[in-house]
Amino acid sequence: MAALKEIQGDFKCTYAESSAQALEMLKYLQPDFIFIDYDLPEVNGLRLLSVIRNEPALKQAKIFIYTEMVSEEICKMARILGASGCIEKHATVSWLTHLFRAIFDGQLMPKYSIMKNPKQAELLQIINPEPG
Repeated sequence: MAALKEIQGDFKCTYAESSAQALEMLKYLQPDFIFIDYDLPEVNGLRLLSVIRNEPALKQAKIFIYTEMVSEEICKMARILGASGCIEKHATVSWLTHLFRAIFDGQLMPKYSIMKNPKQAELLQIINPEPG
């Protein structure tokens, strides 16, 4: 949330405390972007992703999974289930701010990518805002 607060723009951000609450909220919200924690208490984030992707009203939403440890296995499954990408939780606030700006501005919409850190993002032609 700290990274999202740093971004200036005309958008509204909301969050759910559980997967059940998220599904209830998504009955009346149609977000452009959805960020799902892989490590949810009731179900894993991939299960929630699968349920959301089966909702016709949410087909156009860009969905990202974020997790403590981004792995090829999790990201491959996320891609199969319709995620736009994976983001590692341990990224810095400034890096996440930069990443979210790129996502929201439509500058970063690859078919699929693992976004662990600035060095990997350089491979995706994202400029790291921090020197060094």
